[in-house]
Amino acid sequence: MSKSSNFSIQVRGTLILVDLTGDWSEQDDLSYLSALTEQIAHINREPWGLLVDMRGWRVQDAATEPTFKIALDRRNQKVECWIVDDLQQGDFLLPHFKNTSHKPSKFLNPTEAIKYIEKLGFSMPTNQILSKN
Repeated sequence: MSKSSNFSIQVRGTLILVDLTGDWSEQDDLSYLSALTEQIAHINREPWGLLVDMRGWRVQDAATEPTFKIALDRRNQKVECWIVDDLQQGDFLLPHFKNTSHKPSKFLNPTEAIKYIEKLGFSMPTNQILSKN
Protein backbone atom coordinates (compact mmCIF):
# COMPACT_ATOMS: atom_id res chain seq x y z
CA MET A 1 0.00 0.00 0.00
CA SER A 2 1.44 3.35 -0.97
CA LYS A 3 1.40 6.33 1.33
CA SER A 4 0.41 9.71 -0.05
CA SER A 5 3.39 11.95 -0.75
CA ASN A 6 3.79 15.38 0.75
CA PHE A 7 6.37 18.05 1.37
CA SER A 8 6.58 21.24 3.34
CA ILE A 9 9.15 24.00 3.15
CA GLN A 10 9.53 26.65 5.83
CA VAL A 11 12.12 29.39 6.11
CA ARG A 12 13.33 30.40 9.57
CA GLY A 13 15.78 33.26 9.13
CA THR A 14 18.52 31.83 6.91
CA LEU A 15 17.61 28.20 7.56
CA ILE A 16 15.28 26.28 5.27
CA LEU A 17 13.37 23.45 6.98
CA VAL A 18 12.01 20.73 4.70
CA ASP A 19 9.80 17.78 5.52
CA LEU A 20 9.44 15.01 2.91
CA THR A 21 7.01 12.11 3.42
CA GLY A 22 5.29 9.32 1.56
CA ASP A 23 5.88 7.54 -1.72
CA TRP A 24 7.59 9.98 -4.08
CA SER A 25 7.10 10.31 -7.82
CA GLU A 26 8.92 12.33 -10.45
CA GLN A 27 6.03 14.83 -10.45
CA ASP A 28 6.39 15.23 -6.66
CA ASP A 29 10.09 15.85 -7.15
CA LEU A 30 9.50 18.53 -9.79
CA SER A 31 6.94 20.32 -7.59
CA TYR A 32 9.24 20.17 -4.57
CA LEU A 33 12.34 21.39 -6.42
CA SER A 34 10.40 24.28 -7.98
CA ALA A 35 9.14 25.37 -4.54
CA LEU A 36 12.59 24.95 -2.99
CA THR A 37 14.19 27.03 -5.76
CA GLU A 38 11.78 29.88 -4.94
CA GLN A 39 12.66 29.79 -1.24
CA ILE A 40 16.40 29.67 -1.89
CA ALA A 41 16.10 32.75 -4.10
CA HIS A 42 14.77 34.72 -1.10
CA ILE A 43 17.69 33.98 1.22
CA ASN A 44 20.77 33.13 -0.83
CA ARG A 45 22.34 36.57 -0.45
CA GLU A 46 23.46 35.53 3.05
CA PRO A 47 24.98 32.31 4.39
CA TRP A 48 22.15 29.79 4.61
CA GLY A 49 21.47 26.20 5.55
CA LEU A 50 19.07 23.41 4.69
CA LEU A 51 17.68 20.81 7.10
CA VAL A 52 15.66 18.04 5.46
CA ASP A 53 13.63 15.52 7.45
CA MET A 54 13.42 12.46 5.18
CA ARG A 55 11.95 10.08 7.74
CA GLY A 56 9.05 8.24 6.11
CA TRP A 57 10.09 9.35 2.60
CA ARG A 58 10.32 6.63 -0.04
CA VAL A 59 11.37 6.93 -3.68
CA GLN A 60 10.66 4.27 -6.28
CA ASP A 61 13.69 3.30 -8.38
CA ALA A 62 12.04 4.79 -11.47
CA ALA A 63 11.88 8.22 -9.80
CA THR A 64 15.56 8.29 -8.76
CA GLU A 65 16.66 9.39 -12.24
CA PRO A 66 14.44 12.29 -13.26
CA THR A 67 13.89 13.19 -16.89
CA PHE A 68 14.27 16.91 -16.14
CA LYS A 69 17.25 19.04 -15.09
CA ILE A 70 17.12 21.58 -12.28
CA ALA A 71 20.24 23.11 -10.79
CA LEU A 72 19.72 24.65 -7.36
CA ASP A 73 21.52 27.93 -6.70
CA ARG A 74 23.68 26.89 -3.75
CA ARG A 75 25.64 30.15 -3.51
CA ASN A 76 26.29 30.93 0.13
CA GLN A 77 24.91 27.59 1.29
CA LYS A 78 26.95 26.58 4.33
CA VAL A 79 25.33 23.32 5.41
CA GLU A 80 22.83 20.67 4.43
CA CYS A 81 21.64 18.07 6.94
CA TRP A 82 19.36 15.13 6.31
CA ILE A 83 17.45 13.33 9.05
CA VAL A 84 17.04 9.82 7.66
CA ASP A 85 15.50 6.45 8.48
CA ASP A 86 18.77 4.70 7.56
CA LEU A 87 22.19 5.89 6.43
CA GLN A 88 21.65 4.76 2.81
CA GLN A 89 18.49 6.83 2.40
CA GLY A 90 18.94 9.51 -0.25
CA ASP A 91 22.23 8.11 -1.59
CA PHE A 92 20.91 8.42 -5.14
CA LEU A 93 20.97 12.22 -4.63
CA LEU A 94 24.68 12.42 -3.78
CA PRO A 95 25.86 12.77 -7.42
CA HIS A 96 24.04 16.14 -7.47
CA PHE A 97 26.58 17.37 -4.91
CA LYS A 98 29.61 16.45 -7.02
CA ASN A 99 30.47 20.08 -7.84
CA THR A 100 29.35 21.71 -4.60
CA SER A 101 31.46 23.00 -1.74
CA HIS A 102 29.75 20.75 0.79
CA LYS A 103 28.07 17.37 0.99
CA PRO A 104 24.96 16.56 3.02
CA SER A 105 25.47 15.27 6.55
CA LYS A 106 23.12 12.45 7.53
CA PHE A 107 21.67 11.94 10.99
CA LEU A 108 19.49 9.17 12.39
CA ASN A 109 18.75 11.24 15.48
CA PRO A 110 16.98 14.59 14.99
CA THR A 111 18.53 15.98 18.18
CA GLU A 112 22.02 15.40 16.77
CA ALA A 113 21.10 17.14 13.52
CA ILE A 114 19.77 20.14 15.43
CA LYS A 115 22.91 20.33 17.59
CA TYR A 116 25.06 20.25 14.44
CA ILE A 117 23.01 23.01 12.76
CA GLU A 118 23.09 25.17 15.89
CA LYS A 119 26.85 24.67 16.27
CA LEU A 120 27.20 26.30 12.85
CA GLY A 121 25.28 29.36 14.05
CA PHE A 122 21.77 28.59 12.80
CA SER A 123 18.85 28.66 15.22
CA MET A 124 15.59 26.83 14.79
CA PRO A 125 12.45 25.77 16.63
CA THR A 126 13.39 22.28 17.84
CA ASN A 127 9.82 21.13 18.42
CA GLN A 128 9.16 21.26 14.69
CA ILE A 129 11.56 18.47 13.79
CA LEU A 130 11.38 16.48 17.00
CA SER A 131 7.60 16.04 16.80
CA LYS A 132 7.61 13.94 13.60
CA ASN A 133 6.78 10.28 14.09
